[in-house]
Amino acid sequence: MKLKEVLFRNKGTGVFLLDFSVFARFNEETLSVMRKVYFGDEAGVGDATGIPKGIVANVPFDVSMDAALAEMEMVIYQVAETAMQASNIKPSEVDILITATDTYVPVPSMSAMIANRFGMRTDLRTYSLAGHACTSGVIAVELAQQLLKARAAKGKVALVVLHESCTAGFSGSNDKACAAANVLFRLNGAALVLSNRSKDRRRAKYELMHTERTLLATDKAFNSIKVRQASDGETGVFLHKEDLLAAAGKTIKLTLTKLAPRILPLSELFRAAWNKDYKPDLARAFDHILIHTGAAAVITAVVKGLQLDPKAAVPSSEALERFGNTTMCSTYYILANIESQGGIKKGDRILQLGFGSGFKCGAAFWRARRTVKDAKHKAWEPYT
Repeated sequence: MKLKEVLFRNKGTGVFLLDFSVFARFNEETLSVMRKVYFGDEAGVGDATGIPKGIVANVPFDVSMDAALAEMEMVIYQVAETAMQASNIKPSEVDILITATDTYVPVPSMSAMIANRFGMRTDLRTYSLAGHACTSGVIAVELAQQLLKARAAKGKVALVVLHESCTAGFSGSNDKACAAANVLFRLNGAALVLSNRSKDRRRAKYELMHTERTLLATDKAFNSIKVRQASDGETGVFLHKEDLLAAAGKTIKLTLTKLAPRILPLSELFRAAWNKDYKPDLARAFDHILIHTGAAAVITAVVKGLQLDPKAAVPSSEALERFGNTTMCSTYYILANIESQGGIKKGDRILQLGFGSGFKCGAAFWRARRTVKDAKHKAWEPYT
């Protein structure tokens, strides 16, 4: 990166995160069918995580399209409404709607479902992402950033809604390679409201500074996470632990290498410029890190690979234990955890890391525009 680019690296149209929400499964009316003690100690998943009704309340498991649709409707309407209310945004103010899902892709689309539910405008621009799995939480934000930074996109509001169907992803196969996914993946949902309106600058929680993405298309990386049919005829999410960890490590390194010149303090950049053997301290670039809750081993590997203080990963580990692998939504559960407990100070720098099938890694770098303390996230209320 040239010196001029470094000095003016944060100029341009601002993209602001007004507020967000994550799905709260602590509803007493549905706890009897939505929660089950499902041990996954080795994976780091606790016994209070949520499982869809079709899986908990039926033998054999109900993984039908109707069950997947019921799960989706329960989740996406809640998080979308909560995010808009928290942001003080009316559905009629939304200009751009971005949705992401994978194992269950409905027709009409998830974005059409939301537009219909909330009676959104006829000129609403919708974008539906699929197949990006756990990286979608960052990819959707990157897409929103690009749309909001377009020259014609002045004074616009974007709503991003994320959900991965546990019902559609659950497998009845005896193949051990897809059993891990049954243990890891749990009920999830997240929604966030982004804006480039100048009037939202002051009240926004965060400003999106930079995004970066890497795709590793080698055979091992490509096949490390895959939805396919098992030998017994059942469909499942197959995970190859060794190849997955290797792909995650490589893509994270490549992504942060590209992102580093944009997020590192100038002192670190100058040290690296004068001494080619100097390895910049990435931990100096951020105050909080949101590590995708793939599994306990994944979080541990990221901490080790980036040489982080283990304390930095505590919010991620807590989110994994209490909510499981919430796929593309996981980093928002972590951010909600930090907001609800330790809090965010004005000026804090936040690194968001998502990675998943493809194999892809996405990173987003945020800066807090105001102090956020004791935020009320219903999902985390039992723990605060």
